[in-house]
Amino acid sequence: MPQRPRFDSPGDDPLRQVQAASARLLERLDHAQRYFRAQRDQIAALEAETDALQATIVRRQEEIETLKAANAQLQADLEHGHDLRNAAYTESHALWQERNALRDTVETLRLANLRLEFEVNLHRLNSMDTKPAPHPVDGGPVPETLLRKLLALCHPDKWAQGQPATALAHELTVAINRLRQGGRDL
Repeated sequence: MPQRPRFDSPGDDPLRQVQAASARLLERLDHAQRYFRAQRDQIAALEAETDALQATIVRRQEEIETLKAANAQLQADLEHGHDLRNAAYTESHALWQERNALRDTVETLRLANLRLEFEVNLHRLNSMDTKPAPHPVDGGPVPETLLRKLLALCHPDKWAQGQPATALAHELTVAINRLRQGGRDL
């Protein structure tokens, strides 16, 4: 067998150099494979995460659509509520105006009734004046029952303050009370 030549240093041996270069290349290849395997794993993890995010985006878009529909319904309900409130306000305002008109009518009728009562009482008093007053034969006092009836007819409490009839009713009441106390002069 042929003998291999001897070299001064192991680095000078071409076979060893090729083996060292081959080992370095194998080591680099192993490193590259581990690196690319890690990158593939990382890419697979990122793809899985991307798929999860895509699914989340789809769910969120569905939720957004559901919320948009709910918001549209709430807006419609709000508009309907505003319409109902406006209708209720309009009806309330109309009822308020009707109530005020009825109050005015009642007050007008009350005043007309008081005026009629006054005119009736005044007519009764006028008709009493045209008939001869019952005087006792001896010139005594006027009967108490007649004076009470006259007081009931013209008492000032039957009239609202400030009416012209109030002053007349007061004067008549004072005169009738004088008669009741025994005075004959009016």
